[in-house]
Amino acid sequence: MLLDKRKASLFIKIAALVLVVTFVMWFVAGVVTAPGGFQGLFGGASPSPAQEKRDEITRLEEALRADPQNLEILISLGNKYYDTSQYEQAIKYYGRALTIDPKNVDVRVDIGSSYFSLKQYDKALEAFKTATEINPNHLNAWYNLGVVYKAKGDVAGTRLAWERYLSLNPKGAQADRVRMELSRLK
Repeated sequence: MLLDKRKASLFIKIAALVLVVTFVMWFVAGVVTAPGGFQGLFGGASPSPAQEKRDEITRLEEALRADPQNLEILISLGNKYYDTSQYEQAIKYYGRALTIDPKNVDVRVDIGSSYFSLKQYDKALEAFKTATEINPNHLNAWYNLGVVYKAKGDVAGTRLAWERYLSLNPKGAQADRVRMELSRLK
């Protein structure tokens, strides 16, 4: 049985319209939900480094909700927030990590660096001093202690910290810079 031409063309027009509308709806939904929008839909763009850091923070915070005392996650969150210059948040997570492991010198140095970034020099000094008391051979603690003393204008403190740093690491990556800075102190 043959179809009437007029009816067939109407049928074809309706079918074509349905196909076009379906394609447009699929395409718009794909653009909205694809990472990177339109470009991401076709593989042209990936999430920005800043977006990747935000996504990682979100993932870590979700994991922390499931395991609130997980030291590794707390430290990772502190590090991610520090890396994104969100120092108050970094301090929050480093502080929680220190309640679990108060002798963790690396976290003490990280929280001290966060305080320093916020120009809270007294709190930074406290963190670095505690770190050097826990581990008298911790290079970054001594180096950063000198940086904070220098920022505060404490020449004697700067000299003491950086001389200790050099005694522990006379050929280290920062040794020449420390020597140069020490030579400029009055």
